[in-house]
Amino acid sequence: MAFGFSQGLFAFENKPYQDILKEKFNSCELKKENVYLTEVQKKKIETKLESKVSAMILRYFYPCKGSYVYVDSHFVRTLNETTVVEVNKEQLNSIHIASFMEPKEYLPPRKWLDKLALNQKVDGLTGATLSQNAILRVVDKYKVVNQVLNDKE
Repeated sequence: MAFGFSQGLFAFENKPYQDILKEKFNSCELKKENVYLTEVQKKKIETKLESKVSAMILRYFYPCKGSYVYVDSHFVRTLNETTVVEVNKEQLNSIHIASFMEPKEYLPPRKWLDKLALNQKVDGLTGATLSQNAILRVVDKYKVVNQVLNDKE
């Protein structure tokens, strides 16, 4: 038995993240920032996430929306995934999968990602639990990072 998938069902095409930045954030020029966390910022983020983070964060300021775009590469199960996450304050604006090296059947559907980007409650993904968890961790991470970096205290 063979299964076919309609165009656009899955949220990926395996592209360099730079291509996603050009396609999705082309209405005004992104401003690249290499942010070096202070010890206080790093500790605050790690405490909230209950996990370690790098002291260097790559982000882009998107002046059209006053939001920040983060690029994250991580392992899902044993292979790499690269996501592009747009956050405004503590709200997720959008999420795009630039590359996904695990088998395609583990990809979350575009509909699921769109629902997540609308900050709606998302259902669990049967057969793609590790993918789902990896994406939810990335979203949580950059909501917290964005909050701490933009905290004026």
